Amino acid sequence: MPKTKINVLTVTLKVDIPVDPGSLRSVQDAATSAERLREVDAAVVEVDPGESRRDVEQRLERSAAVEYAEPNYWVKSLRAPNDSYFSRLWGLHNSANDADIDAPAAWNQATSSGSVVVAITDTGVDYNHRDLAGNIWSNPGEIADNCVDDDGNGYVDDIHGYDFRNSDPDPMDDNS
Repeated sequence: MPKTKINVLTVTLKVDIPVDPGSLRSVQDAATSAERLREVDAAVVEVDPGESRRDVEQRLERSAAVEYAEPNYWVKSLRAPNDSYFSRLWGLHNSANDADIDAPAAWNQATSSGSVVVAITDTGVDYNHRDLAGNIWSNPGEIADNCVDDDGNGYVDDIHGYDFRNSDPDPMDDNS
C-alpha cells in the first residue's frame, strides 16, 4: 500500500460544474485548510485532526461538485529528467490528483528510443520549441502545403498531426 500524508485528501472536482461553497460546507467544517488547484480542477484538503479522514472522504464524495476524493499519496520518482522546468510540467507528473501522463513511470521502462511515437492529446504542441523541434514526428506519407491528402488518411497536409479542435492540419498549441 502506498504511503499517504496523514489527514490530507486530494479531491478531484467534476468538470464544468460550478463549485457551490454551500455544497462543501460540511467539508469546510472538517478541514483545517483547503487549497484549490484551479488548473487541474482539484483541491488538497487537510482534515481536522479530530475528524476521521475516511469520514471526510466519504462526505466529499457525496458532494455534487466532487468527482472523487482519495488520500494524498506520497510519490517518489526513481528517475527525473535533467530539465530545469520539469517541476512546472504538471501534465507529465504530479502528485495532486494524478491528472498527468505518468511520464516518470514510462521513463523507468525505457528512454531514448527514436522508434517510439507518443501522441499527447491536449491543446496542441509547439513543434518549433527548442526542446521538441528535433523530436517531433513528421508524416512520411504527406507532402507539406500541397493541399492534397497524399497518404490517404482523410487529412490534408497533416505533417505533424492534425488539430481536431480547429479542424486544420496545424497542431500548434493554441496557448503558445
